[in-house]
Amino acid sequence: MKVISKKTIKNIVREIVDACDPELVILFGSYGRGKPKKDSDLDIFVVADLPGTASEKNRFVDRAITSSSFGIDIVVRSREQVKNALKGRDWFIQEIFAEGKKLYAR
Repeated sequence: MKVISKKTIKNIVREIVDACDPELVILFGSYGRGKPKKDSDLDIFVVADLPGTASEKNRFVDRAITSSSFGIDIVVRSREQVKNALKGRDWFIQEIFAEGKKLYAR
């Protein structure tokens, strides 16, 4: 598999925004750090107040993405969950905010 283009990533972000009107979309992992490899998947963090469990939210956003033929890992959290995670020093969320690349903000 080849490295995913910026245009493709932009299209995916548009699909996410259209589907759930997020507050924030962050690209993290190897693409967020600007060091993707040929076999890297796309890691996307979405801040959106959606109903349901974490896995239901992730699945909802994942299903909205139609322009991909490669692996995408979606992580969706509400604004309140992010606030509590940052306050509670959740290393995973802190790393996303420290190293990730903001692709969309409302």
